[in-house]
Amino acid sequence: MAARPLFHPRPNPKDIVVPAPILPPLQAASTLGKDVDVVVVGIRGTGDNPVLVGVPAELDKATTKKVGSSLTELALAVGASTKLARTTVLTAAGAVRVITVGLGEEVDPSPATLRSAAGAGVRAAGSLARDRASVTV
Repeated sequence: MAARPLFHPRPNPKDIVVPAPILPPLQAASTLGKDVDVVVVGIRGTGDNPVLVGVPAELDKATTKKVGSSLTELALAVGASTKLARTTVLTAAGAVRVITVGLGEEVDPSPATLRSAAGAGVRAAGSLARDRASVTV
């Protein structure tokens, strides 16, 4: 009679299946493309004078025409925060939704700050987008 091992052998890593969420396709862009549902932009600066970063000019112009105020004014009116990785969702012109992501108070954010903010923006966009997201952080 053969002896049985007291413990199970380690599984082969190739046999392990880890489920991954299905995310919408993302597109890094500085202009607003066709069929875009969500645009992610940064917001930085102090509480008195925050600034949106990476806003496509045509989106800001269309929002001003539709709402009567710029995208920055709209973001401030709904309480968008410059706190690192804090996200706020806005409805801009048409069906496009804008996610503002806090970049902190730094004038020139570090690569680590941008990575953290981009991750927060992509996670928020993934939960909102139907089929496309344009990431401009």
